[in-house]
This record gives sequence, structure tokens and C-alpha cells, in this order.
Amino acid sequence: MSDFFKNKCEVVRDLIPLYTDKGTAPETAALISRHISECHSCHEYFKRVKNCRQKNRDFSDVVGIPDYQGFLKKLRRRRIAEDVLFSALVVSLVTNIAYLCLPDSDDKK
Repeated sequence: MSDFFKNKCEVVRDLIPLYTDKGTAPETAALISRHISECHSCHEYFKRVKNCRQKNRDFSDVVGIPDYQGFLKKLRRRRIAEDVLFSALVVSLVTNIAYLCLPDSDDKK
């Protein structure tokens, strides 16, 4: 797999924002680190992204996403919506199970 990354700067550049946030698997991080140490242009790109992250700035101009903050907000909203939907599903499931398991008032007679 290391040969795959050796000549694939665009793949490494796509992963660098995740890498700077320490969001990659250790094996992936090692491959990216090795590539960055060998490739000057990717190393410069990494430094620019890292600098923006340290200053907590929007780095849409670096990563090539026109509205990076808007993109993140959309992802957060989607995640919240998924969490709410999942919670409603769990509550509904527990309620239905409780209804089925509780004795019926007519059964006491």
C-alpha cells in the first residue's frame, strides 16, 4: 500500500486535513507522514493546512472547498438529525417492547 501513496499526492492532500486533526488510522498516518517527508509540495501543503488549523481559521482556500465552514455546518446538522432520528427509534422500540411485555389489565380477572 505504501507504493500506492508514493505517487498519489492528490490522495495524500485529501487526507491531510484529517491527518492534522489526528483522525486517521495509525497505519494511514504513518504512510502520510512518510510521504510528506519525501514530497516537498505535499510537505508545503501540510504546513499551510497545519498553520490554518493552529490559528483556528477557515482553510477553504487551502483544501479547495469553496465554503468549508458551511460544509462543516451541514455535516454537523446532518449528524444531529441522524442522532435525533436514532434516539426516536430507540424510544419507540423500548416503548413497544414495554407495551408488549407488561401484563394486560384484563389478564388479572
